[in-house]
Amino acid sequence: MLTYFYHQAFDAHAEMGLTIYTDDHAVLEGYFVGRHTGEFAGIPATNRSVRVPLCVVYDLADGRITRGRVYFEMPVLVAQLTGGDSRGQVEEPAPVVA
Repeated sequence: MLTYFYHQAFDAHAEMGLTIYTDDHAVLEGYFVGRHTGEFAGIPATNRSVRVPLCVVYDLADGRITRGRVYFEMPVLVAQLTGGDSRGQVEEPAPVVA
């Protein structure tokens, strides 16, 4: 899945930021940065640049990764691919007047 995401749907890389680790856990905060070069989630290639916040959390045991979780700002990515606000901000809907 990561190969598809980083090298087929996008020409992308991870830009590392804050890294925190203990004996049992490691956390990486960073950005998914690249260009949309192939179909993703039903959206045809747009050739748009993207920069999306992400966080990866690893569980460690005996110096090895035993589990990994990726937290990714999908609304930011979709907004950048579809021409929404480049920060992925979603406007509040207008109030309904009855």
